[in-house]
Amino acid sequence: MRISACVITLNEEDRIVHAIESARGVCDEIVVVDGGSTDRTVELARGAGATVYERPFDDFTPQKNFANARAQHPWILSLDADERVSQELADELRRLTAAEPDQNIAAFSFPRHTYYLGRLIRHNWYPEIKPRLFRRDCARWAGDFVHEGLKVEGRVERLRGPVLHYTYRDISDQVRRMDFYSGRAAHKMFAAGKRTALFGYTILPVWTFLRFYLIGGGFLDRWPGFVIAAMSAYYVMLKHLKLREMLAERSVRP
Repeated sequence: MRISACVITLNEEDRIVHAIESARGVCDEIVVVDGGSTDRTVELARGAGATVYERPFDDFTPQKNFANARAQHPWILSLDADERVSQELADELRRLTAAEPDQNIAAFSFPRHTYYLGRLIRHNWYPEIKPRLFRRDCARWAGDFVHEGLKVEGRVERLRGPVLHYTYRDISDQVRRMDFYSGRAAHKMFAAGKRTALFGYTILPVWTFLRFYLIGGGFLDRWPGFVIAAMSAYYVMLKHLKLREMLAERSVRP
């Protein structure tokens, strides 16, 4: 069993080497597709032994499928630049690579453990279990704008070892990325003909906070849990306000 790790990047010079090094011990090839970084991401990725392709970023789905198409081996491990293969997962992957898996298995899923504000988050974001190791001829990324997902044709088996996710660098990074994602989400709703009202940017954000902080147990994660709930509410408000803005602009066009 031979594995290609595929990573897409955009200005990840502070994280890409760690991601590559975590996968190198269990993967036969590292493929990085860069979306137009203006920092040293490409240089550092090549220096760490990755095969780097450059493709202007248009969306996550085509970028990831482009990376898959450049992989040389039949199995692909999809890894983000802010993720690391844990020691437990690496041990499992080594056992898999020692012998070819059952031909009926199309993919393997495993949990993702997210660290936020210096703490492992054990509620709301825990554990995220998704297929991330797959046969390249049995799976393809699908979806647009924000919510891309892996569509697998065949049986999915479960691994126990986690991938470690070191999300937002800091609050400023989170705010910048939420601005980006909320804009894309608003465009998606606008293109689908959806409308918004006062409920979308007043009551719904409050409900989102309560759902994350109380119902989802975010309060058990202490301060980071509160921030996650507050930021989630902010994101909901932001995307509905942006949609409201788009609808208003359309209504005043001659």
